[in-house]
Amino acid sequence: MQHNSVGPSSSTRKTTVTNSPHTAGSIHLHHRSSNGFNTSRTPLNRHMEMDLGKMFSAMEKGHKVCKIAVLKKWDPAYKQLTLDRYSRQIFLTKLEQSAVRNKPTILDIRQIREVQTLYYKLNTIKVDDKWKKDREIANFESKSILVISYGMAFALSNWILLFETEDACKLWSNGLHNLMMDTRDRDSSPHPLRIERFLHKHFLSLMSPANDAVARKHMKPFVQTSLQFKVQSDQLQQVTEDQMDFDQFSYASRQLIHVPELFSSRFGDLAEKHDRKGLVVTFQNFLRFLDGKQFDDMASNRTRALEFLNRYFHEDQAYLGDRNEPSMTVLEFCDFLFSRENSLWDPTNEKVTHDMSRPLSHYWIASSHNTQVSKKIH
Repeated sequence: MQHNSVGPSSSTRKTTVTNSPHTAGSIHLHHRSSNGFNTSRTPLNRHMEMDLGKMFSAMEKGHKVCKIAVLKKWDPAYKQLTLDRYSRQIFLTKLEQSAVRNKPTILDIRQIREVQTLYYKLNTIKVDDKWKKDREIANFESKSILVISYGMAFALSNWILLFETEDACKLWSNGLHNLMMDTRDRDSSPHPLRIERFLHKHFLSLMSPANDAVARKHMKPFVQTSLQFKVQSDQLQQVTEDQMDFDQFSYASRQLIHVPELFSSRFGDLAEKHDRKGLVVTFQNFLRFLDGKQFDDMASNRTRALEFLNRYFHEDQAYLGDRNEPSMTVLEFCDFLFSRENSLWDPTNEKVTHDMSRPLSHYWIASSHNTQVSKKIH
C-alpha cells in the first residue's frame, strides 16, 4: 500500500495525535457550540476575522481524509477534503493520479445540520449505541473523526471523515460550524454576493474538469431549470461562447434573465452614460429614486444612504468610482429592485414579543395540521 493513496485499514492501531503548526494557535472564537469546540455568532473584531480567514484558507488548501462508514465496508483510500468558500460547498476528491481529473463528491453547506467530532458524540451527548458496536472505528482516535450530518429529511445522512491529526479535525469542525451558521443567517450576506455564490456553485457543477470551463450545450438546461427562464437557441448563441470561464458564464446568465424594458420603461430617467460601463445609475440618481419612486425617508439622509449602499455592495464587489460616490450598472440596479434589501417588509416586525396578556384578537395565530401524526381530529 502506498501512503499517499491508501488510508487506514481494519488492522490499524489507534492513530496518534500530533500537533499541526498550520492549524494550532489561530482560532480564537467565543462561546461553545454543539460540536464541543469554540465558535462565535457575535460581531467579529479585526483579529478574529483574520483568524477565521486563516482557518478558511487552510480549509481551501485541503486535508487528507478517509471517508468511513458505521457497521459497513468502506473504501480505505485517502481523499482530499477541500472548501470552496465562494460557492459554500465542500469537495471530496480522490487522490489517485490520472490523466483526467476525477469529478469530486460535493456537499452544499446549506444542507449541513450538525458538525460534531465522534469524541463529542461519545463523551458529551452520549450517543454511542451504533458507534461502539463498530470495532473497526473503535481502533481510531475519536478526536480525529468528524461527523457531518446533512439533509432535508427527518433522517439525516452523514459524512464520517477520519483525519490524520486531531488538529485538522478540530479546524474543520470549527470552520464548518461557523460557515453553517453564517449560511443560515439570511442577513449575513448581501444580495449581490448571494447571486455570485449561486452562479459559482452552478458553474462548478457544470464545469468540465478537463478545462475548467462550461460548454455552451450545458447552458440551455441550466437556464431553463435553475433560472426558470425559457430561452431560444439563437438567443443563447448571442450571449454565450463555445467554452466559458466563470466570468463569461456569469455575464451570459445575467444577460439572459435581464429584461431591458423593465428599466427603460420605468427608470430610464435615472440612467447616465459612463465611459467604461455604459448606462449607470449614479449615487445622486439613486437618491432621486429613493425620494421620487420609493418615498423612502433615507433619501434625505445622504450618510445613511451611502452606508446602506456600501453594505449592499460587498467589499469584493467592484465600484464605479470611489466609496463616497458608488454607482450601479443597469443590471445591478435591476438586481437591487428584486433584492431582500429592497423588500417592503419592515425587519422590525421580525422581533417576536413574548407577551400573552392581550386579547386573542390582537394576535396572528399560525396553526399546523398534526393529523398526519395522530391520525385523529380532536
